[in-house]
Amino acid sequence: MSPPTTVDAYVEAAERSGYVMGDDDVPVSLHPVSIDRDQGDVLRRTVLTEGAERTLETGMANGISTLYLCDGLQRNGLTGPRHVVLDPQQADQYHCAGLRAVRTLGLAGLVDFRPRDSSLELPRLVDEGRSIDLAFVDGDHRFQGVFADLHYLDRLVRLGGLVLVDDYDLPAVRDAIAYFTANLDWILEEVVHRIAVLRRPHRTCTPPWDAYVPFQAVTAAPSAAG
Repeated sequence: MSPPTTVDAYVEAAERSGYVMGDDDVPVSLHPVSIDRDQGDVLRRTVLTEGAERTLETGMANGISTLYLCDGLQRNGLTGPRHVVLDPQQADQYHCAGLRAVRTLGLAGLVDFRPRDSSLELPRLVDEGRSIDLAFVDGDHRFQGVFADLHYLDRLVRLGGLVLVDDYDLPAVRDAIAYFTANLDWILEEVVHRIAVLRRPHRTCTPPWDAYVPFQAVTAAPSAAG
C-alpha cells in the first residue's frame, strides 16, 4: 500500500493504527499527546480564514498539529520557512516522529525547527525581531509554562493576531490565560474542541507599572463545534 500523500489521509491512517513512525522506525503512540482531527481542522481553518503567513507552535510531539498548520500555510500559497516549531523533546521522547511526518508529506520546507525549550527560545525570537500572525501553544501545560509562552507571545504575535491554546479544560491553562484577558486586553473569542482562541488587542496595551487586575479564569461558551 502506498504511503498517504495528504495530511488528512496521513492523520486518518495514524488514528486508525494509533501510532506514527519515528526516524528509527520505532512506533510512537499518538496518545495521550496528539491533537485529534477535529482540533486539527480548527488549526488549519484558522490559518486559512486569518490569511496567516507566519506561524509558530510550542510542542511538536508527533507532528499532527504541525501538519495541519503547515497545510493551511501551503493552501495560502506560501513557501519557505514560515512555521517556527519549538520542541526540545522531539529527538529524545518522540524519535523525531514529527520531523519525519513533515518530510513524508513534503512540508519540511515550511518548518523552522528549533529543539529548545520555549522559555529560552521565545525570548531569542523577540530579540530577532520576529512578528507572528498566529501561534499555537501546546507544550508545557503547567501554569508557569503556559504563562511564560503567552508572555513572550504578547511580544511576538502582531497586534490583532491570534494565539490558540490547547487543553483549555485544564485549570492551569485557564488561569494562565485569565491573566492576559484581565490585564492585557486579550480577547477570548471562543473555545472549540478544547482549544481557546485568543486575539491580541488591535492597539498596544501598556498598563502603568503598578497596575494589576486580580484575575480569575473566564469560561467562554464553547462553539457549536465544541
